[in-house]
Amino acid sequence: MSRHKFIALLSALVLFGTLSSVEASNVGIFGRSLGSKCGLENEEIVQLGGKGGTQMCVMTSKGLIWQDSTYLVANQRLVKTLPKCGVNRFFKVQITSALAKTLSTVATSYFQKQNLLPIKIDLIYGVTLPLNSIGLHPCSNGLGVAIGGWSGSIPSNAKVAWLLAVTHKTNEFGNFLNIYIAQLGGRFVVVGAGTGP
Repeated sequence: MSRHKFIALLSALVLFGTLSSVEASNVGIFGRSLGSKCGLENEEIVQLGGKGGTQMCVMTSKGLIWQDSTYLVANQRLVKTLPKCGVNRFFKVQITSALAKTLSTVATSYFQKQNLLPIKIDLIYGVTLPLNSIGLHPCSNGLGVAIGGWSGSIPSNAKVAWLLAVTHKTNEFGNFLNIYIAQLGGRFVVVGAGTGP
């Protein structure tokens, strides 16, 4: 065997061995199948394979394991480690007239693109960023009760965010929508919308 082939083979084996150990230690990142190991307790994701429902990284006697969370009932650990489902994710906020104008301009542009003008902004709330970050957020309804949850839409790089309750021109879904506006750097961007907060 030539020296170049030997070095290439040795490099390939070292690389394969390194990648194998990385994959084995991060099954949650690569596989995420039910029953496999995961790395972030109480992380919840949409269940793989188009099965519907969600799966959650739960502490078990075997360590952190992905479990079907669709019908998961809260044990003592989940009650202690999850936020309560009734936690207030929004707060009253005083805003300047300049900020109110900026938020109104962003909201008007958003609804104009959907041909839903005129609009009326009914309320503006501040948003607690960690509780509304992008992804699923499981929560506890109490010991022995099915866990609940909500989804968030605020990017991790947001400086601040607001929830605006907006009445708009009636369409097939009604005339009301909550929108989330986040400040990303120097820009103000609509990052989520829905009929419930």
